[in-house]
Amino acid sequence: MSDQQQLDAVVVGAGFGGIYQLYSLTKLGLSTQLIEKADDVGGTWYWNRYPGAMSDTESYIYRHSWDKEDLLSYPWPNRYVSQPEILAYLRHVVTKHELRQHMRLSTEVVSAIWDDQILRWRIELSTGQVMKPRYFISLKECWDPRGPTSLFGVAVPQFPNMMMVLGPQGPFTNNVPALEAHVELNTALIKRAEALRTQCAKTIIEASPEAEKWWIDRCEASAEGSLFKDTASWIFGNNVSGKTIALRFYFGGMRDYLSEIKDAIGDGFRGFPELSQPVAM
Repeated sequence: MSDQQQLDAVVVGAGFGGIYQLYSLTKLGLSTQLIEKADDVGGTWYWNRYPGAMSDTESYIYRHSWDKEDLLSYPWPNRYVSQPEILAYLRHVVTKHELRQHMRLSTEVVSAIWDDQILRWRIELSTGQVMKPRYFISLKECWDPRGPTSLFGVAVPQFPNMMMVLGPQGPFTNNVPALEAHVELNTALIKRAEALRTQCAKTIIEASPEAEKWWIDRCEASAEGSLFKDTASWIFGNNVSGKTIALRFYFGGMRDYLSEIKDAIGDGFRGFPELSQPVAM
């Protein structure tokens, strides 16, 4: 295998979000690789193996909604599912949809640097190999002292073609519905960029600072009058010494969050300036 590999996309993390994002991008026909530090899939549910570890969300919600067959027929034996049961389910999803062939397990991302000349990320792996994808989807990032901010929980200004799952200011709801909404938004952004790329090679996905500020203001307004904002809530980091106290969710509800996403896409991908140009037919 070559020490350098050009791809369409790289996804980091093989939990619920990473698995769905990998599935979605391969369905678009994009060459995609998923990088995972662990030697198996599962994400949080691979690492959290202490006795009694389980989800606090009822099992009928704690599953992928996009696989309608599994949604109706996969056997959850209990109302609340344990760590071994969740891990077995995620392994089942990966096997059923033949996703392991697109994964690199026991591998870490050492660095990720955007190359503005070729409009690709240069991602160095712990194996010494280098990947050069156009799109980079990760669960980790760094922010300045004001705390973590983003547009819709997926995109940050000045980080072109990098998207997140469960980033800051996403919807305050159960994790699986939230991450599915993020994966579907990321996929819509990439699909739009790919359509535009055929007519303009320099098309990138990047949130504008103005749009990010608008969204942060919406999030602040949604939390007004709530105990989350009016008390020293742990959900904003008050329980961690030295942690920046910042609003980390949109408290307007999942329905309103999805409506905001639908409106932004319908308004020509508002907030993502380079995606607003019309696609040639």
